[in-house]
Amino acid sequence: APNMPDLLIPVSPLPKEIVHCHCWDEPILGLRYDDTISHWFRRLFQSNDQIDLVIFDEKQFQTRSSKNKPDFPNAAEDHHVAVYHDVCPIHLCSLESVTNLNTRLEKKIKIYNFRPNIIVTNGSEPYSEIK
Repeated sequence: APNMPDLLIPVSPLPKEIVHCHCWDEPILGLRYDDTISHWFRRLFQSNDQIDLVIFDEKQFQTRSSKNKPDFPNAAEDHHVAVYHDVCPIHLCSLESVTNLNTRLEKKIKIYNFRPNIIVTNGSEPYSEIK
C-alpha cells in the first residue's frame, strides 16, 4: 500500500485467539491476528473502528454452504462453501495496478490472472482503488 510500511502476515503458526464473526446472522469462527496487524489496517483505512484480520482454519471450524441461500438462488453445488464473504463476493481490480505490477515482473501477467469480477480503469495512478 502506498506510504505504508510492509505488512508481513505469518501463515504458520496460525494465531491462537478464537473470535466469533457473523455473516448475515450466521455465526462463523476465526483466528484473530494480533494488534500489530489491526493497527496497520486502521492506519491504511484511516479509521478508528476495530478492524481485525482473521483466518479460517478448516481443520478447526465448520464452513458455510453457499448453495441456494433463500435470498440468493445460485448454481452452487453441495461442496461449494463460503467462509467470511457473502454468497457473491466482489473482487475489484484496476488495469493500472496490473500494468504497474508488470513493470516488476519478469513474466508479464494479465488482469484475468487475479480472477476479478469487476475490472476498472481510473486513468490515473495504480492502486488508487484501495483509497
